[in-house]
Amino acid sequence: MRNIFLICILFTLGKSLKASSLKTISNDEKKIDSAGIINALYKGFKVVPSLNGSAFNYKYTYTAKSKAIKVFCTKKIGNINIAYNIELKDTKGIFNKNSFFIGDDYRYVNSFFMLDGVKLSLGKVHALNIGEDFLRQFSNVWSGDKSSPFIKLYSTGKRKIFLIKGINPFCNGHNCSSYVVYILQKEGKMCSVHPLYFDGTNHPYDFNNLKLFYSPDDANLSILVPKGSGSVKSKADVNVFKIYLNDIGLK
Repeated sequence: MRNIFLICILFTLGKSLKASSLKTISNDEKKIDSAGIINALYKGFKVVPSLNGSAFNYKYTYTAKSKAIKVFCTKKIGNINIAYNIELKDTKGIFNKNSFFIGDDYRYVNSFFMLDGVKLSLGKVHALNIGEDFLRQFSNVWSGDKSSPFIKLYSTGKRKIFLIKGINPFCNGHNCSSYVVYILQKEGKMCSVHPLYFDGTNHPYDFNNLKLFYSPDDANLSILVPKGSGSVKSKADVNVFKIYLNDIGLK
């Protein structure tokens, strides 16, 4: 009887170890598949290395008379100062400095970037890859995983190109994945800003593995942009957008 009991235990343990082993292999295969997809996306392109940085720091001011709230988000990367400023208004009269949270309790007024002292307004800037105007709200550039990049700097010739991730600020538990990639450029005294929209469903292609590159026989940098929602599995699922200083568009 005891021997039978021992056999049962060993059999159960063996099945458990086998299942655990299969599970590990499955997870590893998923990682390998993701890496393989990303590598295939950039195959044949000359990828440009980037200097990566974490999320912005921020502070705010409040003016009681006008009920204006001004948020100043700042970051320095590659010896260049970048600021993202947000203007809100306390129309409900609920501001409390001890419990202030940047959310939809305050009316959004305006937002803009400052790139090395040059103001880049977002008031007349529209999406390059989506019909609706998703810039009717501000972006969150200050909170996120410190181990993941929130900003990427590319240097090519005299031009500096910054990719900045701005996540959806109104996360309600069901709408947390979408984000904007702001493409800021500086060449001499010329600066520009162009936004791209990502709905966050394009795994494994996301901001972490988003890169700029040169196509063969092409002197302009390019970026891959998903054609729509859903996983990116091959080059057939993305468009190649060419990056000019004053414009970004399909090749």
